Amino acid sequence: MKTNQINKTLIKQLNLAQSLGDQNMTSAIVYDDFMKSIVERIKMYDIDMLTKSIMMMIRSGELEQVSGNFYKYKDFHILELLKRDGIDYSNKLKILNKLNLGITQKHIETIDKDGSVYIITQIPGTEKNNLIPLWKFGSQNISKEDKLSAFHDLQKLTKAGFTDDSISRSNKLWYVNENNQIVIPTFEYLRPINPGESSKEIIEKYYNILFK
Repeated sequence: MKTNQINKTLIKQLNLAQSLGDQNMTSAIVYDDFMKSIVERIKMYDIDMLTKSIMMMIRSGELEQVSGNFYKYKDFHILELLKRDGIDYSNKLKILNKLNLGITQKHIETIDKDGSVYIITQIPGTEKNNLIPLWKFGSQNISKEDKLSAFHDLQKLTKAGFTDDSISRSNKLWYVNENNQIVIPTFEYLRPINPGESSKEIIEKYYNILFK
């Protein structure tokens, strides 16, 4: 399936959920005062002033620069992307929100600003520490209950008709949070499952990563 066809299908799924009035699509915003101030600056400041403000917060230790254009405050994460890429990724995050998956980040809001978008999410279990790669942490150190929880979420994703090849092929993008729970923060290549693909085989790939 070509990229533009994938994007059209994803947008169709998102619009369908919105037309049905799915309440899961819009998460309640639960910012504290400092996070509110960051969001207000993103919305109100021009780019130069916003960049200076972000750099100042990083230098003061109030905001962590995880990498490049990716920032963290407690368990809130801010990702800056070019508008075209950002809107596409934001739509994918909203689909994941609709499925109410505990294994991934929760989309809070997307702010469109001057050719860029700022995507704000929450990643479970990252308030005090950053995520650790699963390959580094060791799958054997994850409890059976937490593995099953992750597996059930991935089953739900598959049954909803979606997959991500970068997630099903290896554990490279699988992480562990401070509660020793599996988190897959990025589903960048989320796509609809093609008619000729086997959902059973996709689920088996997830199972093999988790339990073998």
